[in-house]
Amino acid sequence: MLPRKFWIISCVLSILIALIVAIEIKFSYDRMIASGQAQTQLLTKSFQERVVRIFDATEDSLGDLSSEISQDFQVSQEKEKQYHLLFRSKLTQLPFVSAFYVVNRRSLMIANSSEYPTRSMSLAERPHIRFHFENPESTVFIGEISKSAVNGKMFIPVTKKIFNSKGDFIGIIGAAISPDAFQGFIEDFDKTNAASVALLNKSGKILARLPKGQGLEGLDTLLSSPMHKMKEDVSGSFREASVITGENVFISYTWIKNRPLLVSSGLPESILFSPWVIGSLLKLLVLGIALSGIFGTGVFFHRQQSLQLQSLQSLKNSYLLLTNLLERSSDKMGMAYFECMSRILSDSLGVSQVMIGEVIGGSHGKIRTLAYISNGRFLPEVIYDLAHTPCEKVLLDENGSFENGLLQIFPKDPILVEMNLQSYSGVPLKNSQGTAIGVFAILDTKPMPEAANHRELLTVLAYRLGLELMRYQSARTIILKTTSTKPAA
Repeated sequence: MLPRKFWIISCVLSILIALIVAIEIKFSYDRMIASGQAQTQLLTKSFQERVVRIFDATEDSLGDLSSEISQDFQVSQEKEKQYHLLFRSKLTQLPFVSAFYVVNRRSLMIANSSEYPTRSMSLAERPHIRFHFENPESTVFIGEISKSAVNGKMFIPVTKKIFNSKGDFIGIIGAAISPDAFQGFIEDFDKTNAASVALLNKSGKILARLPKGQGLEGLDTLLSSPMHKMKEDVSGSFREASVITGENVFISYTWIKNRPLLVSSGLPESILFSPWVIGSLLKLLVLGIALSGIFGTGVFFHRQQSLQLQSLQSLKNSYLLLTNLLERSSDKMGMAYFECMSRILSDSLGVSQVMIGEVIGGSHGKIRTLAYISNGRFLPEVIYDLAHTPCEKVLLDENGSFENGLLQIFPKDPILVEMNLQSYSGVPLKNSQGTAIGVFAILDTKPMPEAANHRELLTVLAYRLGLELMRYQSARTIILKTTSTKPAA
């Protein structure tokens, strides 16, 4: 048997490999979560920088325009045209701004960049206009996403009060930032369009979200739920399930300093989860291969051990059998020896038939049985033709072992068919000149896996049997001659 230490080492190795793979899968999952949070934080930071640049540039432009208008602020057709052209020239410098407009103290739009002449309309009910009238100390205000009364497009209003040289409040100048201004950013940052970014105000209202109609469909609802978390800290990140899709989403956020604006980004966990699953399956495959290798090695050695034990047991059985044969047949000769040999082999090998026969009429003639035991009893003398029989193969020094399927190989052998014999192992019995003079064989009605091993045993016994057959034939010849020359009474 294999040493016990081998099996202990194999078991320990299997457990260690399984433990290492399990730990690696757990660590890789933690790394995936950390990677998702890091990616959303990077996305949020990049988006924040872009938002800050856009609003800084817009507010700086509003300051420049406010300075020019406040020097000679008038309401007239000539001034309206002048303001219109001023706004149009400024738009060329700011591709993310879709329009500029100016409102007087009565909330009437007196000039804008979108049309000329400007239609007379009141913006008193607009939140970004009303805010300045309701908050005297206000300067710059960023409103919620709104629909333009001029061209019907959505925009984020940024407004600033205009004061004259005396410090009197004389009007409001505004800019319309297009939500599409952020489109290029998300496309450059995430080629898969799986990520989503959003710009929110302090109440949690989404001012802009990209990409439109893609990415995180439930981001609006998702962000409204944990808004209290975002109000508590300047920045942060968390992982939460979307109430729309049920999918876990990485969320990162940060407040823009000195502005009531919140930048947030989201990334579906599935973007990172799928590669993690594939990687984990590969690791499990490696684990399976390693365990299979260890198990296969154990099975191989166990099989080799079994074969060695079987071989040793076979040698032991053969030794005991030979010893038994020598002890029980040492005082026997002729037919008594043949019958003793047949009986011992039949009992020891557990086969149904043992046959010792001599050749009659040459190698292509017949066989006459000298001792033929079948199922524990000796049969009368049988003479049969050699043609189409396994004994013919034996006498030709060909393969004489057939583990199974004997009837299919020799369908024309009447004795095999009659007794339904399935397996055979035999050797020739030779005289001193090396000529085959007999056959020594064992047969069975069931398969004989040990046929080849039995043939080796028969080969060992065949030498003594050959000598005994020669002696028997010589004695029989002498008796026949003596009988034939004896004078008649």
